[in-house]
This record gives sequence, C-alpha cells and structure tokens, in this order.
Amino acid sequence: MSKSLKQWSVKYRPKTFEDFLENEVASAKAQRLVKKQDAHAILIHGSSGTGKTTLARIIANGLTDQPTDIDERNMADEKGIDTIRSLIKTSQFKPRGQFRVFILDESHAILGQSQSALLKGLEEPEHDRVVWILCTDKPHLLSPPLLNRLYKIEVERPSIQGLAKYLYRIANKEQAFPKYDKEKIKKLCKEVATISDRVPREALQLLKEISDSQNEYSSFKELIVKGVRNSTDKSEDKLALQVLMAIYSSEKGAEEKAKYLTNILYDKNVWGVMDRVSSIHHDMINHMSDIRVGAAFYHIKELQERKAVPDIRTAAIVGSKLVAIKNALITINSSIQHYVIPELIKIIYFVEESDE
Repeated sequence: MSKSLKQWSVKYRPKTFEDFLENEVASAKAQRLVKKQDAHAILIHGSSGTGKTTLARIIANGLTDQPTDIDERNMADEKGIDTIRSLIKTSQFKPRGQFRVFILDESHAILGQSQSALLKGLEEPEHDRVVWILCTDKPHLLSPPLLNRLYKIEVERPSIQGLAKYLYRIANKEQAFPKYDKEKIKKLCKEVATISDRVPREALQLLKEISDSQNEYSSFKELIVKGVRNSTDKSEDKLALQVLMAIYSSEKGAEEKAKYLTNILYDKNVWGVMDRVSSIHHDMINHMSDIRVGAAFYHIKELQERKAVPDIRTAAIVGSKLVAIKNALITINSSIQHYVIPELIKIIYFVEESDE
C-alpha cells in the first residue's frame, strides 16, 4: 500500500463515538462503558477494516487523559506468553489517570497457555483501575472461558447506501473528481461502497486510488469498468461463489455437490469464507429484483451463467441458515471445518428437495 492510499483512511478515521458510520449499537455500548466504568474486560469484534481498533482507542481516551496509561499491542507480533506475563505485571501498577488501558489488537493470535495466562490476569486483577480491550475479526479462535469473561461489542459494516453517502461527502470535500457532475460521483461512490464489501477503510483507500488515477481513463464508463470493477478479483470472493454454486447449481446432484464442497473447503480459512458467503448471499437477495451496479451484479451474473440462481423464497431460507452457521462460528473454538461442511451439505440437500 502506498503512502497516498493511507492518507484518507487516517485523515478520516473516527475520533468520537458519533463519528462511527451506522454503528449506533456499538457506539452506544461503548459510551455506556465509559460512563458507567463497570466493564474491565472488553471484546471488540467485526470484519477487518470496520474500525475495531479505532473504537478501542476512543474508549481508552474516554477512560484516561494520560497517554502513558494506554498500552496498545499487536498480538500477531507479540503473542508469546512472556508478553502476556509482562503486560499482566504492568497492569498491577496503578495508573497516573483514572484507568490503565491495554488494547490487544489481533487478539486471536494469542494461543494456548498465553490465553490461559491472560484469563487469569483478567479474573484476578491487583486493583479495579485496569481495563483490557481485545480486538479481533476472528473471535472464534478465543477460548470459550476467555470469551465468556469479555463484554462484547460488534462493529458492523455500514449499508451500501450509508457508506456511499459518506464517500460522496469526502469526495466533495477533497474535490476528488472535478471532471464529473454530482450524479456520476454518486454512482461512483455507490460502486466503490459495494466493491469494497462495505468496509470503510477499503472503500476510502479505493476511492483515493481511483481519484489519483482518473486521468488514465478516457471516459466515466472506462473509469467504472477498469478503475473500479477490476478490484472485484478477490480469492475469498471466488471461494465464496464456489460455495454458492455448490449450493444452488442444477448441473450436479446433491451427492456430487457435497463432495465438491468438501474438496474446495479443505484446509481453507472457513471463518473468512463463511463471512463472505453470508455477505454475498445477503447482497444477492437484496438486489435480485433491482440491480444496477456493484459487486452483487457480477456475483449474480456469474451465478446465472452457471444456472445457480434460486427463487427468492428458497434464497431467503438459505440465507437464514447461512447466517446461523456464521454466528455459530463465534463460539466454536475447534473443529470448525467439521462443523461448517456438514451444515452446508444439509443446505445442499434442502435446496435439492426444494427444486423437486
């Protein structure tokens, strides 16, 4: 990522609870924590790029006005048990301000004995003026005892419409597209919001990249086709579409599709794939009747070409089943594939029976 791509995501990073885009529930829960000061172990979870760490920092700044009281670590780099023991030792000292706050980003990287040591530190603090905030997009990798000890806040992706409006405001503020009228800029922002899968950080980066390269394209249509839509080629998107094709395709029998599904998900990041499957399927249902632009258009078009688009009633039932699988992954800590694949195979047989 170039330096220019970082600028907008940093420049427009939320600084207050009110700045969070369409995350009223998460903001309200976080504000309550700061006001009541009654939670000392917090889990902030949600998709990558939605602002989990930013929310943690806002909470921390609301709990202390002393920067030295805030210790932020990326646990992907410091996941050893020695780091955890060192942090717990530091937590024993009282803060200069009201609270000492530890932000553990990528906390799913804390494994085995390190999680046990952290749990002990949470359960047996030396004083009540310490707060631990764990941030992760993979909460299912935390042990059930640790999960049960944490007050949970989920940061959700905004709607396409909400993110598009947000991008449009920034595009105007930055005077990013002087050659185009407001309707074209709105269309572009909606496209970016969709292609980025409603992740604000990725959307800001993509919008900045398109702004920087817009002179390379001879027309607005070329800007949309080449500048935006080329970014839809994501490995998890491809795998998610393969899962949906296995569920809905009429070209293979249920047994053959079940074997195919098992093969494509073997040794894969099943949590990430299911997150994308659920998201793409949700967009597909929402845009079945009226779709103009965006990633959902290409997803549906590809499924149509493979004869794998269901009727709306079947899709709605399947959608609820996919969400249930995704939600269940939050509390599952082991044998994830052994849970997900059989559940998806059940859906395959359900669709097969619905078509008869």
